[in-house]
Amino acid sequence: QLTSSTRTACIKSFLILIIFRVILVVLTFPLNLIPIIGTMLFIYINGYYYAWSLHCRYFDLIGLNFAQGKHFVEENRSDYIRFGIVAVSFEMIPFLNIITPITNVIGSAIWACDIERFKEPLSHPRSYLLSPSPALIEQGQIDYGAMKYEKDQISPPAYQDVLENNMYPSAPPNEKQ
Repeated sequence: QLTSSTRTACIKSFLILIIFRVILVVLTFPLNLIPIIGTMLFIYINGYYYAWSLHCRYFDLIGLNFAQGKHFVEENRSDYIRFGIVAVSFEMIPFLNIITPITNVIGSAIWACDIERFKEPLSHPRSYLLSPSPALIEQGQIDYGAMKYEKDQISPPAYQDVLENNMYPSAPPNEKQ
């Protein structure tokens, strides 16, 4: 459950980013008057901040404040630019832009799941959440969460095993029914 200070921080970071995005769109909109190059610049500039705003809620959920979220976005700038370019480009296509905001949110949620699942534990901003439990370390699965696996390496446990055995010791305990 969110405390009042956490709730205020979530709202504050969201509002800062949304207000900034509105101002940015208004300031960069005249770029669309320049054929081809202007539209490409508009998409590039606004795409980065659009992708960031889509992950704003994710950052709030994992407990990052605005500065920490900004740091994470800067560290992964190229990913945010690429996602944002595609997202803003699709939202500029007539009739397709009716469904693309929904698909962009879904895409950013899937991306957030990939961040949680596939990042190297120690390089993640919340490494204590992604770090393997002592039981996994004893089993030799210290690279849990890495994307690349050799044939002889043990693959990560199934999602159900993670839930049942509480393999993330710092996560809240799973309530059994």
